[in-house]
Amino acid sequence: HAYYAVVADSSTAIAINRYSANELGFNPEIVIITDDPPQQYRDEIVKSLTEGLESVQKPRVVFEIDSHKIRLLLREYTVQIIFGSSLERYLAEKELGGALFLGIGFPAYDRLIIDRSYTGYRGGLNLLEDLMVKYGGPL
Repeated sequence: HAYYAVVADSSTAIAINRYSANELGFNPEIVIITDDPPQQYRDEIVKSLTEGLESVQKPRVVFEIDSHKIRLLLREYTVQIIFGSSLERYLAEKELGGALFLGIGFPAYDRLIIDRSYTGYRGGLNLLEDLMVKYGGPL
């Protein structure tokens, strides 16, 4: 039961958080929303991120657009996986003791994305496949 963090725009964060908690059985620690949604929608976003999860642990939800503040927030947690953009890669791999990192958002400096998505059933399989390659390494 891996503990994880999500750093992404609100729609991506909701989908990744639900899939990771409900389908993969991971435990959410923190979800950081980076797209600065209007105040009137934030309660609904928090509700979507915390209710209906199969995990007994509910994530802390933070709205933050400053990458330095995001880095400081993530340092407060001991997570095994970070789902984020390339901006969080160094933090995951070097500062957090080798946490797995999976790029799910933009900017994505480490890969070219032409026809790959984490949306829907096939997207869930893509996410699981990419995560297992990161975990297990090249075969």
